[in-house]
Amino acid sequence: MLHAQEPNPRRARTFWVGLGIFFAGVWAYGFQRLGLGLDMTDEGAYVAWPLRVFLGERPFAAELLTLIRPIEEYLAFIYTLHPAISLFEFRMLGWTQHVLAFSVLSIFVFRLSHAPVRSLLLAGVPLFVCHIFGLAIPSYNTVSSDFLLLALSLWGLSILESGKRVPLGLAGGAAWFIATLAHPGLGLVAAVALLREGILALRGRKDRNGVSAGIRAGLAVFVSGWVFFGLYFIASGTFSRWLERLSLSRAPVTAGASVADRLFELLRFPFSYDLNAIFLTIVLTGVAIFAAYCARTSNQSHARLCRLTVALLLLLGVELAFVRDIGFLPVGLTMAALFSSGFLYVLPNPSDEPRHTEIRFLVSLSCLAALTYAVLTYYFNPVRSWTSGVLGLPFAFATGFSLVLGRPPERREPALLLITGVLGLVLVSSVRDHQRDIYRDDNPAGLTAKFEIPRLRDIRSTPERVRSLNELHRHLGPQLAPGETLLAFDDCPMLYFIFNTRPAYGLAWAVRYGQQPATLDRLNRELLSRPLPRFAIRTLVDVSYVDWSNARPTRYDNYPLNETLLRYYELDRTIHPFEVWRLKSATGGLMPQAVRE
Repeated sequence: MLHAQEPNPRRARTFWVGLGIFFAGVWAYGFQRLGLGLDMTDEGAYVAWPLRVFLGERPFAAELLTLIRPIEEYLAFIYTLHPAISLFEFRMLGWTQHVLAFSVLSIFVFRLSHAPVRSLLLAGVPLFVCHIFGLAIPSYNTVSSDFLLLALSLWGLSILESGKRVPLGLAGGAAWFIATLAHPGLGLVAAVALLREGILALRGRKDRNGVSAGIRAGLAVFVSGWVFFGLYFIASGTFSRWLERLSLSRAPVTAGASVADRLFELLRFPFSYDLNAIFLTIVLTGVAIFAAYCARTSNQSHARLCRLTVALLLLLGVELAFVRDIGFLPVGLTMAALFSSGFLYVLPNPSDEPRHTEIRFLVSLSCLAALTYAVLTYYFNPVRSWTSGVLGLPFAFATGFSLVLGRPPERREPALLLITGVLGLVLVSSVRDHQRDIYRDDNPAGLTAKFEIPRLRDIRSTPERVRSLNELHRHLGPQLAPGETLLAFDDCPMLYFIFNTRPAYGLAWAVRYGQQPATLDRLNRELLSRPLPRFAIRTLVDVSYVDWSNARPTRYDNYPLNETLLRYYELDRTIHPFEVWRLKSATGGLMPQAVRE
């Protein structure tokens, strides 16, 4: 259980030296890894959304996909600080934020467990698994998950550090505000924390020996932050623009089964995605019940052995998921985090240990955040949903295992050494997966060419991609002024970043799939109501494919945006997989006459 004593100096020294090596090594790894590959779609949207605001567009005035992702509009401050920022610099900025969050997690886990090596390993595994698709650009995904982790870790430290509870709690509250600004769905998780504090206060348990003082201070900062942001949002006129654009948005609809059925399927999926997971779940449940029985009957030696067995089997389950299919690695970590977290509630909780109660509650918030992430993307499938849901689980994974394993005794136990070894194996597998899985580009061995485009300096991709984009930039770049409007579709928002241009369309990530026909028609009417840009770029194939020469052709039938292109533009040049179109001279860059009348 938890105790207030400090870790012995030798272990503390080992941890801080290890943390320095961990931070430097992982940052250096990112410096090498993040120069590999180019994603024209997701990353392109992440950099194009704030760019259009930096280039003069009012927040939420035109872009549709940021209505439920407000942080994307305010990330324009990055361009304000560094207008010529490259894609590689953008990635390293996000990676540094990511590594800092996991460093704070490792500090908390060490203060909790007094186990230096194990703490770094427990923070290291989700560092690679939970960085969704290996994308490092600051975005609603990475900002929300990293700052959620910072908030929970800082609140956890405020529970353990009695002399620094309020400052740490305040910092955690500020981090939680940023996390919910990036992903407003996390407000549901914050509401649970606020509700719990209110119920405990009504029951006369407000103080709880001062342990929760930091959390209460953090929640006060969180609420204050949203109050002030709401007042600014209304006073600046942004709220009215947001409401107006909201009428165009679509909410994901799940057809078929009821919401309860879908939620139940989502919850059970990590434990039933194959026979190994089902068998492991049955065995772990039996061991967990026996461990709880031993703990309640004061048979501590058997209880500890059972806990070590649970931890070992869970880690082996994560590794088996990786060996079977690397795509199931997030699902394996999900199972380990959820099971270990649930196990904490089966074990008896000492009534004289309020620290344990508060930290266990933070673990439950981490699991609830994961479910929130997963549910909001459930209109794909359970695997895809838990790939997003795993963003909420780094805290639950590291803290849950630390509490299950307990603090190591002064004398080394073979079982703990075995668990540490398996944990190291899981970390190596996670790094291997992160290194070789380049999102929407070839494997590292095929990324041999470098771009000559300034915004893509230090990025390597396939010779085919580099050749196409370099030629496109040489042809069109000199003809475009910085900040000029451009029309680019389908599925290629990275082009706006490459050319330093502002999207002319209400979807920087213009793609027909997933949008209602009425929405596409309304967006096209908005495009026609303003002067049309001089140039447009249309893709011939789906550029999210790795090999553009064999990618699926793009279909543009029944697509109002494409009809506008064919009516008002003429083909200028084809540079596979792109077509460059020039506004017809008769139009002269003005609004089409039929629309003005």
